[in-house]
Amino acid sequence: MKLENGEYKWRLNKIEHWVKIEGSEKKTNPLVIIHGGPGGNHYTFERTVGPLLAKERTVVYYEQRGSGRSGQPLSEDDYSIELLVQDFKELKTTLDTEKVDLLGYSFGGELALEIAYAYPQDINKLVLSGPSLMNSRIQQLIQIQGFMSVATDSLREKIETILTENTSIEEKYNHVWNLVDTETVDRFLFENQAIAKQNRKLWEESNLTNTGHMMKALQKQPPDVPLINRLQAIHHETLIITGVHDRNTGMSVSKMVNKELPNSTWELFQKSAHFPDLEETDAFVAKTLNFLSRNTTIELEKLKNILYNVWSLQSSSKWTKDNPAKGQCGVTALVVHDLFGGKIVKTRAEEGWHFYNVINEQRHDFTESQFPESIQYMDVLSSREEAMLDTNEKQYSYLKQNVKKQWR
Repeated sequence: MKLENGEYKWRLNKIEHWVKIEGSEKKTNPLVIIHGGPGGNHYTFERTVGPLLAKERTVVYYEQRGSGRSGQPLSEDDYSIELLVQDFKELKTTLDTEKVDLLGYSFGGELALEIAYAYPQDINKLVLSGPSLMNSRIQQLIQIQGFMSVATDSLREKIETILTENTSIEEKYNHVWNLVDTETVDRFLFENQAIAKQNRKLWEESNLTNTGHMMKALQKQPPDVPLINRLQAIHHETLIITGVHDRNTGMSVSKMVNKELPNSTWELFQKSAHFPDLEETDAFVAKTLNFLSRNTTIELEKLKNILYNVWSLQSSSKWTKDNPAKGQCGVTALVVHDLFGGKIVKTRAEEGWHFYNVINEQRHDFTESQFPESIQYMDVLSSREEAMLDTNEKQYSYLKQNVKKQWR
């Protein structure tokens, strides 16, 4: 179908869904926005960040079954990850486009991963902002700790008492959420309380409420195999955005997701908690648009030329004019990982381990020219820590800074 700007009610999987299209005139790969909650809505996003993204992309919002302006299922139990993924599939079919990009925030990030796992052929790229792992105990512990860090003295004492009770982590978690008021929740979700107030105003203005039915149903019937155990099967190019002060899903969850995904880049936002899109809007929009629009193949070729120009004795003591790639493998793998994510891998060479990168499931060895003969690649998974042992902080900083200067 021809995408036209406007609000719609589309019947998807027997439920009437609220859908909004913006920026159709840009004629880009549709960017489908997936809200959090579970059971939330897009009211704030479509009035803040969404229009900025729509200046360059075709943006499609939809609110999940039983959420926001979409219809309720007949039963309060008629929610599951499988049903939510099927709802999306019908949305994608109605859009009549080959592939879409996904931007999911909070629980929406988790749902975006479930969609990419179920229908990999339908998805181009993923952007995950503060993604959740809803049924993991670690997320419940992160939230309890997060409330402790922003609580008043009296609330902190009550939480301390809850923690001593002979109850499960889930029961403690639910007890804490039943105690907190709106001011505490605002401090929990935001670093900047002026922005928290603006967000709260939009929440109240919307007159949309989260019934809690979806959360309860999803907790009662989690997927048979936890998402964390399936992430390595998701090979899409993925950008993860996390506020360093996130007390809701937390740095730990994003770190776990980034570690397991084969082709992800992780960006930290230094002034944000759970909503970098609201606390650092310009940076959020810029990072997202840059990630969605970049052509990795062309940019990797550009990087190759830059590296040959900036390699020197300052990036490796083994550098020579005749063999500029000599000794540059560890430091180069680190800088390439900074720019493109993916994985750092290694293979045996005469002088020890040789480091390089895998991006979009393709091997990229920018320093293979240092060797007189072809390499027998082993593609052993490595890490930033191990690659750093092949270089030092001074050499790494030099190469990173000079690559970025020429990159501009």
